[in-house]
Amino acid sequence: MTPDEERELADLLRRALREEAARHIPAGDGLSLIQRRVQTRGRFAWARPVLVMGAVIAVAAAAAVLPGTLRSHPGPPSNTAAGTAASPPAATRTPPPTTPPTTATRTPGTVTIEATGAPSVTLPPGAGVADMRTVWPYGSRAQAYYQAEADVRSGKLPELTDASAAAVSFVRRFVGSTVKLAPGPTEKINSGLGVVVYRLLGDGSEHPVTRVYLVRVSTNPKAPWLVASADRPSLTHLIGKDPSALNELTLSAQDEPLVAGTDRIAVSGSVHRPITIATASTPTQVKVELCDVNGSPLSFNLAYARDQVDGATFTWHTAINIEPADLPKAASIVAWTLDGNSDVLEFVARPTTP
Repeated sequence: MTPDEERELADLLRRALREEAARHIPAGDGLSLIQRRVQTRGRFAWARPVLVMGAVIAVAAAAAVLPGTLRSHPGPPSNTAAGTAASPPAATRTPPPTTPPTTATRTPGTVTIEATGAPSVTLPPGAGVADMRTVWPYGSRAQAYYQAEADVRSGKLPELTDASAAAVSFVRRFVGSTVKLAPGPTEKINSGLGVVVYRLLGDGSEHPVTRVYLVRVSTNPKAPWLVASADRPSLTHLIGKDPSALNELTLSAQDEPLVAGTDRIAVSGSVHRPITIATASTPTQVKVELCDVNGSPLSFNLAYARDQVDGATFTWHTAINIEPADLPKAASIVAWTLDGNSDVLEFVARPTTP
């Protein structure tokens, strides 16, 4: 073979090799080895065409095998420098894989939210309790199970270790920090605790504002508390301290499911005042808010207890406008009444969904 023929053949092989290499990246230093062999001149020049052709065949064969090899071989750990072993993660309570919510069914007397694509978590069997919607500081018991202990340890929500402190902190987020609140009697209700929250009046007396219902995130006797709801029934066992303990405020949502795109929520309730009876001419004002888990209002409205049911009970109705994009944030509907000084009288709260 003449030198010109040799160069022509080498050029042809180089082009073929570059075309093949452009489609496949050889592993390791294969490409540099091929390039050195093509460029090498000497007493083995006669073998160059054979070697280059063999490299092309090897590249093609490797390319055919490479996809299967890559699929079967796990990739390197992320965020790890080359040649350095990854440190094992710290032991944490990790939520299980999320599952999409199912479409909620219509339940009389409740507001429900249809699937909006928001992820949900589930309680593990070891929790020993059933999941439920809650109003503060998490949207459900399952969410609290994975977050509450860390929030207590970090100092973000230390009050969750004490039911009475948690109840007061919850009400204060709605009625404002200037209102003086204090915990009152505690009683066992179902699997949780009911804590009465008082407002401290200027004359030193106490006015019962609400009864907050709290549950633990698990059966662990030291597990954090979270607020499931708040009601304001007739607190007859407190009547000796405050005659208005017989007053009642109720909040119940109408049978209206909240589907994606909903922009208003209709709610209703009643006011019962056996001591100072409300009349149609001076209706009781009820402040109503739709809030997130932090107690921040997403929307609000005012209602007036005008419709008389009996001599002491009047009902109220209102609708809360809401941006459809804010529906996944909605955790609670709260309502409270005000006295002549715009201070809270009765307070109630319930989850947006059952």
